Amino acid sequence: CEPCCDPCGWKRCCTTDCYVLAEALYYQRSNGLDNEQPLVLQGGVPVLDNDNLGLEAAPGVRLTLGKGLGPCARSSAWEVSYLGLFDFDDSWLVLGNDDLAMPGQLGVLNPFATGDRITIDYDSDLHSIEANCIKCAELCDDRVEFLTGFRYLSLRERLRINAFDVIENGDGDYNLDTYNDLFGLQIGSRYRR
Repeated sequence: CEPCCDPCGWKRCCTTDCYVLAEALYYQRSNGLDNEQPLVLQGGVPVLDNDNLGLEAAPGVRLTLGKGLGPCARSSAWEVSYLGLFDFDDSWLVLGNDDLAMPGQLGVLNPFATGDRITIDYDSDLHSIEANCIKCAELCDDRVEFLTGFRYLSLRERLRINAFDVIENGDGDYNLDTYNDLFGLQIGSRYRR
C-alpha cells in the first residue's frame, strides 16, 4: 500500500474501507406544554393533567454502516444510519366513586361522565433512517465532515383511555393512533477532534 494524501504523514492505505458504528441511546422526553390541560376530573376538579405525564426515559440504538470511496478512503464515503427509540410509555389509574369524568365532549358520555375508574395508557416509537454522502477535510487530529443526503423519520403514538362505571356496569374505550412520516433532503456537517 502507498500512503494516502495525509498532511500529518500517517501511513494510511489507499484502498477503500468499510466501517460500522453502534451506539446505545438513553433518552428522556417531556410533554413540552407550559399550560395545564386537565385529563381527568373528579367532582369537577382536575385530578390528573398533562403535568402528571412523567414519560420515563427510554432506550434506543443507532447503527451506522459506511463505505469509504476514492484513492484516499477517508476523504469521502457513503453512510447509511438507523436510529430507533422504543417504548416511550406511561400509564395512569384514577379511582373514584361515580364522580370521575373526562373534560370536553367526551365527558358527556357514560361511562366517561360518571366513572368509578379511568385508566390512561400512552406509548410512542421513533424511527429514523438516513443515507448520506460524506466529504471530509482533515488536518492532523481535527476532522470536518460535510454531508448531504436523504432522511426518513417515523413517529407513532398511541393513546388508550378506558372508563368503567360500577352502577351502570358500563365500560367504555377511547383509542387514538397517530402516524407521522417525514421524508426530506438534508445537509449538515460534523466536527471531530
